[in-house]
Amino acid sequence: MIYHSSIDNLKVSIICNKVSDWNSMSFDKIFANNRKREAVESRYLIFYFMKRHTNLSFDAVGRVGKACGINKEYNHATVMHACKWVRDRVSVEKMFRFQ
Repeated sequence: MIYHSSIDNLKVSIICNKVSDWNSMSFDKIFANNRKREAVESRYLIFYFMKRHTNLSFDAVGRVGKACGINKEYNHATVMHACKWVRDRVSVEKMFRFQ
């Protein structure tokens, strides 16, 4: 893994695996270069949970692709947008809150 703390590494791998299992998508599909809703939602959820449950910066969260074995990095602004998108969606859609 790419993070300094073994606890952060463990949390990142758990988050990635749980979101991948929940959405039945592989890491290749989640971090693929496309804008399919399922892939984007999964990516955004990974970013949101990583920011919420670890002490990582937005920039470090953007490197989650490398932590999952994918050679892709995301800008800190993308991670900020993802966190805002998930927060907004949770506050509006009740069903999304329970997923």
